[in-house]
Amino acid sequence: MRVLIIEDNQTTLALLRQLVARAENCEVAAFATASAALNDAVGLDFDLALVDYGLPDMNGIEVIEAIRSIEKYRSVPIVMVTAETEKTTRVEAFNAGATDFLSKPIEPVEFKARVRNLLALRQAQAAMTKSAAA
Repeated sequence: MRVLIIEDNQTTLALLRQLVARAENCEVAAFATASAALNDAVGLDFDLALVDYGLPDMNGIEVIEAIRSIEKYRSVPIVMVTAETEKTTRVEAFNAGATDFLSKPIEPVEFKARVRNLLALRQAQAAMTKSAAA
């Protein structure tokens, strides 16, 4: 499974990389800017996206909308990761297509559980799609 991480803070990015690396059979595709990630998005084939809200070139909601506009990522789980505490931000993220929300600072146990569950969901979706096509 491949996890896309878009995070401009190098410390947080390192932590997220480390936490994802602990998950079984996961590899990371990491980007510090939304534009770099979106330029490569079509060829990445990721199974889960972790998107920071406060990026230098776009906000996370715009990134989620851009990812959702790509056909093959319409059902891929996307998690908004942010220190932002405003309820309106959460609502906007969910309306844009976020699957879940994680608050900074990241709590490793919660992170591991959410990532594990979302990747299991993604695997189940892929198995159903493959079964339906057969």
